[in-house]
Amino acid sequence: AVLMDIQMPRMDGIQATLEIRKKGGRFAEIPIIAMTAHARREDRNRCLSAGMTGYVSKPIDAEKLLRLIEKLAFRSSPERLSPPPTVEQVETTISSSAPIVDLAMAKKRMGGDQDILDEMIGAFLEDAPVLMSELEQACEANDDVAAHRAAHSLKGLSATFDATPLVNAAFRLEQFAKSQGLLSETPLLKDVQNELERVIQLLSTQTRDQ
Repeated sequence: AVLMDIQMPRMDGIQATLEIRKKGGRFAEIPIIAMTAHARREDRNRCLSAGMTGYVSKPIDAEKLLRLIEKLAFRSSPERLSPPPTVEQVETTISSSAPIVDLAMAKKRMGGDQDILDEMIGAFLEDAPVLMSELEQACEANDDVAAHRAAHSLKGLSATFDATPLVNAAFRLEQFAKSQGLLSETPLLKDVQNELERVIQLLSTQTRDQ
Protein backbone atom coordinates (compact mmCIF):
# COMPACT_ATOMS: atom_id res chain seq x y z
CA ALA A 1 0.00 0.00 0.00
CA VAL A 2 1.03 3.61 -0.61
CA LEU A 3 0.73 6.05 2.30
CA MET A 4 0.03 9.33 0.50
CA ASP A 5 0.63 12.64 2.26
CA ILE A 6 -1.89 15.11 0.86
CA GLN A 7 0.10 18.23 1.78
CA MET A 8 3.26 17.56 -0.22
CA PRO A 9 5.22 20.67 -1.32
CA ARG A 10 5.68 20.20 -5.08
CA MET A 11 2.80 17.94 -6.14
CA ASP A 12 -0.08 17.41 -3.73
CA GLY A 13 -1.37 13.95 -2.93
CA ILE A 14 -4.52 14.35 -5.02
CA GLN A 15 -2.55 15.05 -8.19
CA ALA A 16 -0.01 12.35 -7.38
CA THR A 17 -2.79 9.80 -7.00
CA LEU A 18 -4.34 10.77 -10.33
CA GLU A 19 -0.95 10.38 -12.01
CA ILE A 20 -0.45 6.93 -10.45
CA ARG A 21 -3.89 5.75 -11.54
CA LYS A 22 -3.29 6.98 -15.09
CA LYS A 23 -0.46 4.47 -15.47
CA GLY A 24 -2.95 1.62 -15.39
CA GLY A 25 -1.99 -2.02 -14.85
CA ARG A 26 -0.89 -2.78 -11.31
CA PHE A 27 -0.88 0.95 -10.58
CA ALA A 28 -4.65 1.00 -11.09
CA GLU A 29 -5.14 -1.51 -8.26
CA ILE A 30 -2.47 -0.65 -5.69
CA PRO A 31 -4.08 0.61 -2.44
CA ILE A 32 -3.44 4.30 -1.76
CA ILE A 33 -4.20 5.62 1.72
CA ALA A 34 -4.53 9.38 2.17
CA MET A 35 -2.87 11.00 5.18
CA THR A 36 -3.98 14.56 5.88
CA ALA A 37 -4.29 17.06 8.69
CA HIS A 38 -7.75 17.99 7.42
CA ALA A 39 -10.61 15.94 8.84
CA ARG A 40 -13.49 17.69 7.07
CA ARG A 41 -15.89 15.54 5.10
CA GLU A 42 -15.24 17.45 1.88
CA ASP A 43 -11.50 16.75 2.22
CA ARG A 44 -12.15 13.05 2.62
CA ASN A 45 -14.49 13.06 -0.36
CA ARG A 46 -11.85 14.77 -2.53
CA CYS A 47 -9.37 12.04 -1.67
CA LEU A 48 -11.79 9.21 -2.37
CA SER A 49 -13.01 10.78 -5.61
CA ALA A 50 -9.40 11.07 -6.81
CA GLY A 51 -9.03 7.29 -6.60
CA MET A 52 -7.60 6.74 -3.14
CA THR A 53 -8.53 3.53 -1.36
CA GLY A 54 -8.66 4.78 2.21
CA TYR A 55 -8.28 7.84 4.39
CA VAL A 56 -6.72 8.62 7.79
CA SER A 57 -6.41 12.02 9.44
CA LYS A 58 -3.42 13.37 11.34
CA PRO A 59 -2.24 12.84 13.99
CA ILE A 60 -2.10 9.27 12.74
CA ASP A 61 -3.67 6.63 14.97
CA ALA A 62 -1.34 3.67 14.39
CA GLU A 63 -3.93 1.08 15.41
CA LYS A 64 -6.54 2.56 13.09
CA LEU A 65 -4.02 2.72 10.24
CA LEU A 66 -3.01 -0.93 10.73
CA ARG A 67 -6.66 -2.01 10.74
CA LEU A 68 -7.22 -0.16 7.49
CA ILE A 69 -4.14 -1.71 5.85
CA GLU A 70 -5.22 -5.15 7.04
CA LYS A 71 -8.70 -4.62 5.63
CA LEU A 72 -7.28 -3.61 2.25
CA ALA A 73 -4.75 -6.44 2.21
CA PHE A 74 -7.28 -9.17 2.94
CA ARG A 75 -10.25 -7.84 1.03
CA SER A 76 -11.59 -10.85 -0.83
CA SER A 77 -12.62 -8.96 -3.95
CA PRO A 78 -10.43 -5.88 -4.09
CA GLU A 79 -11.99 -2.96 -5.89
CA ARG A 80 -10.12 0.30 -5.77
CA LEU A 81 -11.86 3.61 -5.44
CA SER A 82 -11.40 4.87 -8.97
CA PRO A 83 -11.81 8.50 -10.01
CA PRO A 84 -15.04 9.67 -11.61
CA PRO A 85 -15.16 9.69 -15.40
CA THR A 86 -13.69 12.63 -17.25
CA VAL A 87 -15.93 14.93 -19.27
CA GLU A 88 -14.50 13.36 -22.44
CA GLN A 89 -15.55 9.91 -21.23
CA VAL A 90 -19.00 11.16 -20.30
CA GLU A 91 -19.43 12.86 -23.68
CA THR A 92 -18.92 9.54 -25.49
CA THR A 93 -21.78 7.92 -23.57
CA ILE A 94 -24.40 10.65 -23.88
CA SER A 95 -27.71 9.58 -25.34
CA SER A 96 -31.32 10.64 -25.06
CA SER A 97 -31.84 7.79 -22.59
CA ALA A 98 -28.87 8.61 -20.37
CA PRO A 99 -29.81 7.96 -16.72
CA ILE A 100 -30.03 10.87 -14.29
CA VAL A 101 -27.36 9.17 -12.19
CA ASP A 102 -25.71 5.73 -12.13
CA LEU A 103 -25.46 4.81 -8.46
CA ALA A 104 -24.41 1.24 -9.19
CA MET A 105 -21.33 2.47 -11.03
CA ALA A 106 -20.67 5.09 -8.36
CA LYS A 107 -20.82 2.45 -5.63
CA LYS A 108 -18.48 0.17 -7.58
CA ARG A 109 -16.04 3.07 -7.94
CA MET A 110 -16.13 3.49 -4.16
CA GLY A 111 -15.09 -0.10 -3.57
CA GLY A 112 -18.64 -1.30 -3.02
CA ASP A 113 -18.79 0.61 0.26
CA GLN A 114 -22.36 1.79 0.87
CA ASP A 115 -21.32 3.98 3.80
CA ILE A 116 -18.95 5.97 1.58
CA LEU A 117 -21.62 6.27 -1.11
CA ASP A 118 -24.14 7.55 1.45
CA GLU A 119 -21.60 10.06 2.71
CA MET A 120 -20.89 11.28 -0.81
CA ILE A 121 -24.62 11.66 -1.49
CA GLY A 122 -24.98 13.70 1.69
CA ALA A 123 -22.07 15.92 0.68
CA PHE A 124 -23.57 16.44 -2.78
CA LEU A 125 -26.96 17.43 -1.36
CA GLU A 126 -25.22 20.03 0.81
CA ASP A 127 -22.65 21.35 -1.65
CA ALA A 128 -24.46 21.32 -5.01
CA PRO A 129 -27.13 23.92 -4.08
CA VAL A 130 -24.36 26.23 -2.83
CA LEU A 131 -22.50 25.90 -6.13
CA MET A 132 -25.74 26.45 -8.03
CA SER A 133 -26.37 29.66 -6.10
CA GLU A 134 -22.84 30.86 -6.89
CA LEU A 135 -23.37 30.00 -10.55
CA GLU A 136 -26.68 31.88 -10.71
CA GLN A 137 -25.17 34.97 -9.10
CA ALA A 138 -22.18 34.87 -11.45
CA CYS A 139 -24.40 34.60 -14.52
CA GLU A 140 -26.63 37.44 -13.35
CA ALA A 141 -23.53 39.61 -12.88
CA ASN A 142 -21.99 38.42 -16.17
CA ASP A 143 -18.92 37.33 -14.19
CA ASP A 144 -17.38 34.81 -16.57
CA VAL A 145 -14.52 33.88 -14.20
CA ALA A 146 -16.82 33.06 -11.28
CA ALA A 147 -19.30 31.30 -13.57
CA HIS A 148 -16.57 29.17 -15.10
CA ARG A 149 -15.28 28.22 -11.65
CA ALA A 150 -18.72 27.32 -10.26
CA ALA A 151 -19.75 25.36 -13.37
CA HIS A 152 -16.44 23.48 -13.33
CA SER A 153 -16.88 22.56 -9.65
CA LEU A 154 -20.47 21.45 -10.17
CA LYS A 155 -19.43 19.36 -13.16
CA GLY A 156 -16.78 17.54 -11.14
CA LEU A 157 -19.12 16.97 -8.21
CA SER A 158 -21.79 15.55 -10.51
CA ALA A 159 -19.38 13.19 -12.25
CA THR A 160 -18.99 11.34 -8.95
CA PHE A 161 -22.44 9.83 -9.55
CA ASP A 162 -22.14 9.54 -13.36
CA ALA A 163 -24.87 12.18 -13.61
CA THR A 164 -24.32 12.43 -17.36
CA PRO A 165 -27.05 14.98 -18.27
CA LEU A 166 -26.00 17.32 -15.45
CA VAL A 167 -22.29 16.92 -16.19
CA ASN A 168 -22.96 17.74 -19.83
CA ALA A 169 -25.12 20.78 -19.01
CA ALA A 170 -22.51 22.15 -16.59
CA PHE A 171 -19.77 21.51 -19.14
CA ARG A 172 -21.61 23.47 -21.84
CA LEU A 173 -22.09 26.42 -19.49
CA GLU A 174 -18.47 26.20 -18.39
CA GLN A 175 -17.34 26.43 -22.02
CA PHE A 176 -19.75 29.30 -22.70
CA ALA A 177 -18.29 31.22 -19.75
CA LYS A 178 -14.82 30.62 -21.14
CA SER A 179 -15.92 32.19 -24.44
CA GLN A 180 -16.99 35.30 -22.50
CA GLY A 181 -20.52 35.23 -23.88
CA LEU A 182 -23.37 37.19 -22.29
CA LEU A 183 -24.13 34.94 -19.33
CA SER A 184 -27.22 36.81 -18.17
CA GLU A 185 -29.03 35.88 -21.39
CA THR A 186 -27.91 32.30 -22.03
CA PRO A 187 -30.51 29.51 -21.72
CA LEU A 188 -27.71 27.17 -20.65
CA LEU A 189 -28.16 28.18 -17.01
CA LYS A 190 -31.74 26.91 -17.08
CA ASP A 191 -30.50 23.58 -18.41
CA VAL A 192 -28.15 23.23 -15.45
CA GLN A 193 -30.89 24.22 -12.99
CA ASN A 194 -33.30 21.66 -14.44
CA GLU A 195 -30.78 18.82 -14.46
CA LEU A 196 -29.58 19.60 -10.94
CA GLU A 197 -33.17 19.57 -9.68
CA ARG A 198 -33.64 16.08 -11.16
CA VAL A 199 -30.44 14.80 -9.55
CA ILE A 200 -31.30 16.27 -6.15
CA GLN A 201 -34.79 14.77 -6.25
CA LEU A 202 -33.41 11.33 -7.05
CA LEU A 203 -30.60 11.41 -4.49
CA SER A 204 -32.95 12.76 -1.81
CA THR A 205 -35.17 9.75 -2.42
CA GLN A 206 -32.16 7.49 -1.95
CA THR A 207 -31.40 9.00 1.46
CA ARG A 208 -35.02 8.64 2.60
CA ASP A 209 -35.00 4.98 1.57
CA GLN A 210 -31.98 4.18 3.76
